[in-house]
Amino acid sequence: MPMALLTRWNRMALPVIGLAVACAAVGIMALINLGQHEQIAIDTGQTREDRFGLQGTHHRVGMQLINAAGRVFIIDDIVVAKDRIAIRYHAIGVSPIPHQDAMTLNPLYKTEPLTMIKVTADGVVLLPYEATIGSDRDPAKLRGEHVSVFSGTAPHHLQISVVRIEGDLDAVFATEVDI
Repeated sequence: MPMALLTRWNRMALPVIGLAVACAAVGIMALINLGQHEQIAIDTGQTREDRFGLQGTHHRVGMQLINAAGRVFIIDDIVVAKDRIAIRYHAIGVSPIPHQDAMTLNPLYKTEPLTMIKVTADGVVLLPYEATIGSDRDPAKLRGEHVSVFSGTAPHHLQISVVRIEGDLDAVFATEVDI
């Protein structure tokens, strides 16, 4: 009699135990994958700036520009890849326009981005490819990356013209950089 109860219990419990084990395995795998993802990001030895976007040949610039309105634009580095060039920068003292209010404040922002940076390489105007901008905690301290596309050989002389940053029309800068 006890053996019959054990067999009946096994037939009912085994599928339930199997399902519980499968769910636990999925949960453990998810935690392991999450841990590996975080570990990969930490173990690469890359700085936060290196993980920001485009990967290629880094040219540390460290150029600081200050305009008459007191805005500061710092070119941290320039990254040249096979067909793209990225300008990594941060800006201080910028008065950003909230994205939700941009189109009502200025109709220009219906067709143009809040941040506009124009790049000319060796006399050729480069086409913008993508841009990323954000702030850590202080909205007046922005960090960004502007990526443009080029063709042919890697550029050597850049003219960088910042028209505005996050809608701040006083964030205007122009410079030239040899890389």
